[in-house]
Amino acid sequence: MQDPSNLNRKERESAALLEEATRIVRTAEGQSRALTAENDARVLELMAQVRSLDEEIGHLRRHSELGQHS
Repeated sequence: MQDPSNLNRKERESAALLEEATRIVRTAEGQSRALTAENDARVLELMAQVRSLDEEIGHLRRHSELGQHS
């Protein structure tokens, strides 16, 4: 059976990365400016990490659900 703390850790990490990306975008919007090239690259990097973690989270959840039905 999968360790639930691993799933929780990945969920928290994904949420923190998404929060950072959102903060960067909102800061630019609050200053009525477009993202800088550096900010844009950072947001893209963060979102790629979020997608990767979300895939892992989905896998862990499916694996956990299968274990519960066995």
